[in-house]
Amino acid sequence: MDRKEMIRLLEAHSGTKAKYMGAPSFDYQIEIRGETYRIAKDGVMKDGVGNEVDFEAVLQLTVEEMPEDNLITGESQETVLVEISVPMEGHTGQTLRNIVNMVYSKQEHLKKAFGIETDIVSAEFVEAVNAEDVKTLEQFKEFAERIGTGKCPGISFDFEEDTIVFKFGIRSEETEKVDAATKLVSLLNKSAKEQKHTSFKPSAEDNMKFTMRVWLIRLGFVGDEYKDARKTLLKPLEGNSAFRKGKGARECIGA
Repeated sequence: MDRKEMIRLLEAHSGTKAKYMGAPSFDYQIEIRGETYRIAKDGVMKDGVGNEVDFEAVLQLTVEEMPEDNLITGESQETVLVEISVPMEGHTGQTLRNIVNMVYSKQEHLKKAFGIETDIVSAEFVEAVNAEDVKTLEQFKEFAERIGTGKCPGISFDFEEDTIVFKFGIRSEETEKVDAATKLVSLLNKSAKEQKHTSFKPSAEDNMKFTMRVWLIRLGFVGDEYKDARKTLLKPLEGNSAFRKGKGARECIGA
């Protein structure tokens, strides 16, 4: 569990908002039952005098003090949507733009693959970022803050935590989708750092399954390690994964 998820759980159960302390510690601080706790960047949690404490034990305190009718149990349990984070290390403003472009170009394919209707990246955001000079991280950060993160709802660029967070609307119980999305994000992140330029032009939708499979292979979805993930991502899409224009056409890839 990363620090972002730890803080989310503590805030949800305690009803208290954590405070970001900034430099030099970059800790988050939260008050629970009159006790002050700090959570470091590496996820280590300490009490007010600097002693390391167990996160699960502190979380249990917040559960114990909640009124019984506020506890979330059984069928009333709130749906938990999975967020997938990768480090921002090794990125520039240009490579962050590559991520935006790559996702936007396959946005309709990804939405069908994950069963979501909301756009991951808005047209306004992708058009604006490609009209900007965002070679450096600072330039990209300034742009993102100016245009507003709401225009890129499925990708968050957290410059405090130095992470990129992908939100594809996947429920935690959808384990196959979670695994496929995790592999996708990892390879997408790697590819974005390796490419000098990417296009945000939306890909053809006449044979989504073929287009998506070619893209996945180019990203690195090759071999048995990725077999199940490929199947999960391609299954909801229409078309023929082996032939671009139907079985028997010249333009094809190996089955």
